[in-house]
Amino acid sequence: MTGNIDSALDHYAKAIAFCPNYAEAYNSQAVILLLRGNFAAAYEAARLATKLSPNCPMRFEAETTQTYAAFNLGQEEEALTLSRRLARLSHHSPLALLAAMTVFHHLGSEEEAKLVRSRMLSSGMEPRTNMVRTFPESAAEISDQITQAVAHYFN
Repeated sequence: MTGNIDSALDHYAKAIAFCPNYAEAYNSQAVILLLRGNFAAAYEAARLATKLSPNCPMRFEAETTQTYAAFNLGQEEEALTLSRRLARLSHHSPLALLAAMTVFHHLGSEEEAKLVRSRMLSSGMEPRTNMVRTFPESAAEISDQITQAVAHYFN
């Protein structure tokens, strides 16, 4: 909550040590790891969160993190598979749809990216290129990827 991501990692590690089956702790840890640029650890933490709670209605949060992590690890097929799932199932999550659109854009799946854009617009979502300005410097790579996709489809 204070913006100190190192402190957040410590708190999530303690939560996981206390309750190793707490999927939300792994999900939150995955987001922090992603923002720090530790894509491999973020991918694994997000994967474990979805494994621990496969029927959670908020599963798309962990899958969004897993999608960005897979993409940044060069796991293109996995990133596309996850993006397709997000595009199909995440009707009300701007962040999940944005992840799908970003990955589709950067991997050349233009038609899929346009479909996600249409879904976003029809539900009233219209991302702006400055929306990621609060990302920490360690997440500059993801911030740039999102900004490029938003600029391409919304400006």
